Amino acid sequence: MNLETIIVSRQNWEQCALAAGDNNSIHYDDYYKFNLPKPICPGVYFLALAENYARKNNHFELPMHVEAKFKEPVYDDQYLKIKQEVYNSRLHIYFIRDSRLNTVVAEFNFGKSLDSSMNFETLSSYETFTGEISSKELSLFNRALGLGENQTVYLTFVVGRILKNFLNNVHNPKKNRHGALLTNVEFDFFHEAVIGNINVNLFVKDDIKTRNNVINHKYEVYGNVHQNEELIGIGKGSGSYKEFSNCKDL
Repeated sequence: MNLETIIVSRQNWEQCALAAGDNNSIHYDDYYKFNLPKPICPGVYFLALAENYARKNNHFELPMHVEAKFKEPVYDDQYLKIKQEVYNSRLHIYFIRDSRLNTVVAEFNFGKSLDSSMNFETLSSYETFTGEISSKELSLFNRALGLGENQTVYLTFVVGRILKNFLNNVHNPKKNRHGALLTNVEFDFFHEAVIGNINVNLFVKDDIKTRNNVINHKYEVYGNVHQNEELIGIGKGSGSYKEFSNCKDL
């Protein structure tokens, strides 16, 4: 089997993630404040790459259910193999560490079967945010992925906007969630996004435990995005993060 090889580039992931909305400090210059040896490549960048493969190979047709798992950290200048398979009417994409071909660092699948349990209305309360997707952000995103003058707003932006509001915790910025690791994402997409204003609804469940003066969080975040009175997408993500005393200024 011939597998495509890519080199993970920090410059590209910074452009892509910042455009989509993921400004988590662990991906940029402040990584060391979270006891990390290097900046970590963001899951949003892998999602953008996977969505690009799905669109190029005609496996992206709305409505669509997308699942993602992020299994191991990836750093700048690392080589990855990309494996694509189609079975059970779903496109499966695997990012595999080149030095150990049995190590999947991220995986995605795209399919037509929506998740009927993805019902945001069952949640008791949620926070609402407004924002926009700009043409400048789309150009930055396109540059990172080599998409030229592409005018399609990838649905990676929808996930990115939910992450942005989750991370920055706008209503309580002193309790931002920078440092959060994302491990799983599930999303139903219904319509393409466009340049312009968007509305984001967000609900966070947080399991908090303190050990050795470190506050450990296991979170689930539920979100949906509307644009022009249409539901663009609805989904959930989960992961964990720690609060360190030296991160209070982020």
